[in-house]
Amino acid sequence: MDRGSQIHNMGQEGPRTGQQANCENVTRKRKIEDEAGVQSKKVCLENETCLEYLGGENSGIAVLSINRPSTRNALSWKLVEDLQAAVDEVGEEKTVRCLILTSQVQNVFCAGADLKERTQMSEEKV
Repeated sequence: MDRGSQIHNMGQEGPRTGQQANCENVTRKRKIEDEAGVQSKKVCLENETCLEYLGGENSGIAVLSINRPSTRNALSWKLVEDLQAAVDEVGEEKTVRCLILTSQVQNVFCAGADLKERTQMSEEKV
């Protein structure tokens, strides 16, 4: 797998609070990494989950972030599928020794199940 410094965005739900600041932070981080010769790869799915493979002295570490501020990172059906896909991808990557699961929402890790979504689900899916 190529460890070049890159970000992949696949779709977007809409404007997010602090998204512009997040972008500036990513740009600043990439500049620091470039100056230090560190390479990383970051994949974001609809800006709800981001999977980043760290490089340099942190090589072998993957960071999986959740970012659903409007629901306090409540676990929707889609988010759970995205998290599972990311974990499966990390499991296939032979160079990863450690996976860190974190939140991009300040003061929140996860509110649990997305109860608003669950009211619309069939009994089998709940």
